[in-house]
Amino acid sequence: MMNTLYENQTVYTPEGNDSPGYPTSWGVPLPRYQNCSGDEIPSGLYLALWHGRRTPDEKSEGRCFDAPMIGPLSWVHMTDMHILRLDFSDPEVAERYFPGKDEREWALDIAEGMIQFDGRYFGSWTVFVYLD
Repeated sequence: MMNTLYENQTVYTPEGNDSPGYPTSWGVPLPRYQNCSGDEIPSGLYLALWHGRRTPDEKSEGRCFDAPMIGPLSWVHMTDMHILRLDFSDPEVAERYFPGKDEREWALDIAEGMIQFDGRYFGSWTVFVYLD
């Protein structure tokens, strides 16, 4: 079953980009795309988000924040340019990114051309294979 993460909650704002982990609203640091090194990151397919904003209309002007690497994934699929579907290799890994559910397959909404994740909006993204 496909699960869509709706982020109609108070927006969490990271305090800065100086920590190696990406702080989430649920308190679990996630690996950052800009700092993707270390023994804790397994090889695999990842979605990386960046150019983060608190609202879709917030001007970037160099104040954007980095976002996490999401994965490892089995696949990533864009549907009609308004939903980005993800399938995790392991449902236990998905729990780290989408707490409270034990599912492998998720969808991230696209709003005003940006991916929504953890109550924030990200204007840039890439899919890549990370090999340690």
